[in-house]
Amino acid sequence: MSASWSRNDGAPGKPPASRVGDPPGRSYPMQYVTGGSGHCMGLAGAPPGPLGPQQGVQDKVALLMPPIGGPSCPVCDDTGDCPPPQPKCEECEEDTAPPPTEPGVCPASGGCCSGPERLNAWNGNLVIQGGAVPPGLLPTPVRWTYNGQSTEETVLGFGWQLSVAQRLQVYGTDDDPEKFVELTKQSGEQRTYERIGGEYVPPPGVDTTLTETGEDTYTETTRLGYQTFWDGGRVILEQDRVGNAWTYTYDGAQLQTVTGPGAAVTTFAYNNEGRVSGFTDPAGRETQFGYTGNDLTSVTTPELCVTEFAYDDLHLLTARTTPEGYTTTYTYNDDNQLATLESPTGGLRTYSYDSEDDVTVLTDPLGSAVTVSYDAGGNPTRIDDALGGVATLTYTGQRLESFTDPTGNRTTYTYDNRGNLTSIEDPLGATTIYQYDANNHVTVMIDPLGHRTTYTNDDQGNRLSITNALGNVTTYTYAAFGHVATETDPLGYVTTHAYDADNRPVSVTDPLGHTTTNTYDAAGNVAAVTDPEGHTTSFTHDSLSRLLTTTDPLGNVTTYVYDNQSNLVAMIDALGNRTTSVYDGSNRLIATVDALGNRTTFVYDVANNRIAAVDALGNRTTTLYDAAAQAVAVIDAEGNRTTTVYDAAGKRLAMLDPLANRTTFAYDAAGRLTAAIDALGHRTTTVFDADGKPVATVDALGNRTTTVYDAAHQ
Repeated sequence: MSASWSRNDGAPGKPPASRVGDPPGRSYPMQYVTGGSGHCMGLAGAPPGPLGPQQGVQDKVALLMPPIGGPSCPVCDDTGDCPPPQPKCEECEEDTAPPPTEPGVCPASGGCCSGPERLNAWNGNLVIQGGAVPPGLLPTPVRWTYNGQSTEETVLGFGWQLSVAQRLQVYGTDDDPEKFVELTKQSGEQRTYERIGGEYVPPPGVDTTLTETGEDTYTETTRLGYQTFWDGGRVILEQDRVGNAWTYTYDGAQLQTVTGPGAAVTTFAYNNEGRVSGFTDPAGRETQFGYTGNDLTSVTTPELCVTEFAYDDLHLLTARTTPEGYTTTYTYNDDNQLATLESPTGGLRTYSYDSEDDVTVLTDPLGSAVTVSYDAGGNPTRIDDALGGVATLTYTGQRLESFTDPTGNRTTYTYDNRGNLTSIEDPLGATTIYQYDANNHVTVMIDPLGHRTTYTNDDQGNRLSITNALGNVTTYTYAAFGHVATETDPLGYVTTHAYDADNRPVSVTDPLGHTTTNTYDAAGNVAAVTDPEGHTTSFTHDSLSRLLTTTDPLGNVTTYVYDNQSNLVAMIDALGNRTTSVYDGSNRLIATVDALGNRTTFVYDVANNRIAAVDALGNRTTTLYDAAAQAVAVIDAEGNRTTTVYDAAGKRLAMLDPLANRTTFAYDAAGRLTAAIDALGHRTTTVFDADGKPVATVDALGNRTTTVYDAAHQ
């Protein structure tokens, strides 16, 4: 058998398999994907959510990477630690229900934008994702993802993957000692399980299991219990840890429907060539796909907004045009790696790759370059920024072991053998410790001062109680599908939650009996909220679940207007006063007009830095940036200049006002501001405890203010 390596983006890649997925689950607008890694890294001080310290934390590496383009909408994706569905883009909940983005927040939730470009800077794979998420508490999101290095032809044409069209392929027979199974996941990620000793072993760093349950039937289970059931190479059921389920039906090989909680049905249609021609969501809204030959060339939303795509002879995407006519263009090198990207506003970004040494150079439109070095698994090990600062990273397997910032401050991470984050040690040696139960749910958190918070959970992972370091206990009970029914605080006061037949929250009653109620429109958007005194605020939404009007209890109406990219372009208050915003082709705010007609305009450079603002009187404020896109000077309309100096890690070291008065700042190794010294030498100092809480402040006169906390951080 020839080697088959798991790629995280649908692209043929270098062995060994990098950690899924591409892009990572923590999504940043228009970001570079830092490589094969996709693990949720814990940061010092991150609270342990119901699913552990991985929840809601951010990837430090992504914050160091330069953007790939202008402002756009965030997109979520499937990864080993953070697979979809996810409740929010910025969270890492790996076994809860959809949607991957909240309806109405971003065009990827059902607007006219096709999703931001993202680049796997390790292998040069261009990734673009669009999607539609219908309204409702637990909708069925439908996403489409382009991978530039994918050679596969799917129901969406070359290079595109439909999220609900996952595939499973078995290679070898039961008697074959080298039998393996390959899954094609929502974003086109190809995940290979090799059978070793009768069990299927996932790729390195992937915290899922694959079980063969019968003839051609398999179940994939995430670390926290989200399950995907396969039969005959197709998904037939997905189910989260609390019982929410999505069922799939087929006509032959073609997916016909996906039915989610509340009997919400999404249906799919096909053209004569067997490609998906469109789908209809539970609200009856249609999204249509158009093709030229074997290439997807258009996506038409229910609002008849059309995004168009163009390709070269190798089916590589060369242009993406928005409904407003703004075009982004792409070119590639001989290895089909993204070489250039030119935005609608003219910014040209270039990318070069050294596959021998696993080094990628990313150059912005102003010529500032960031160099990223990788290990054999696609994990970034060194990042040289445009100012010469160097950050380094080390790994245990595919998990981040240490991160050293450009000033030499080092944060370290440890994990148990199931991949749970067990400790975070900051550069000062302060350590936070986490413990888990057999189902990988946090049971204990010990802060750097030794204060212990304990958690109990039921078998489904619902948090039953929290006991703080003082012994005070908060308890929870649950309704169907993991919804909190009651919350009882340490004094015995109870807050009660109620839900309708569609599991939507309809009321909250506080311990004094005061009740707030919600009602919903037919699409599942909140239509009205009534407070305990009977005052009602009502809302209307458009077909994309965007807020159109708000009517307060006195009948005053505020109206909101959007463009095709879901940018808020106008707000009209109850008196008819209209505030307008104008955006360019890269969705950058270029002007605002207040109700009196006063216009403020904004100017950007080709790297999307805002370099000037001009008010209604013509007064111009200019901002200058360094090669790392840090604002180093602001010059007002009268020529007064304020200058900022940064250290290698981007922390502000000094500010000089227009009179050259200098204020300096000092930090500890954990990056906390410990002192500020003004131009006269007056020093204000802040002292922190090991847990990072400010315990004392000393002003310039030596007056000391002390703050004392109990074990519960109060």
